[in-house]
Amino acid sequence: MHLKRNWDSATGGSRRRFGPFGPGTLVAILGAVGITIYCFANASQPTRMPTKTVIGNLRKPLWKPQPGDLLTRSELKLTPKQRRAILGIALDWKKRKSELEAAMATYVPRQGRLDQLQAQLGPYQTLSRQFDSDRSEAWQRATHILTAQQRKVVTP
Repeated sequence: MHLKRNWDSATGGSRRRFGPFGPGTLVAILGAVGITIYCFANASQPTRMPTKTVIGNLRKPLWKPQPGDLLTRSELKLTPKQRRAILGIALDWKKRKSELEAAMATYVPRQGRLDQLQAQLGPYQTLSRQFDSDRSEAWQRATHILTAQQRKVVTP
């Protein structure tokens, strides 16, 4: 006995009108085509970028000077005495910097509510402020060694 299978029995009694694609697939394809057409139509219009930002003028990169930076500036024409003094300050700062960075590297935030995380940040914030304060103080000591003309070159 030979069983003849027809289309209705193979698909559970429903006939597909669109071949291998179901209605969900067709809706997804139509949506993708619509989005693509919309994007290409709007691509010809120039994108307007804001002229001012909330955080200020970002044209100049953030630069936090360190005493060793002065030693690389040939236009300063440092005297040997100035170079030795700045080198001493730079070495002191480098040692202090590594101590502070090591202490900050030990900070590992834990999970919790926002107020708990903020409380956990307290010691790290203190170290970060100390880092910036010490860096700024070392820079001030190093620039104090320079002449007024040399200071004009390095002052932003």
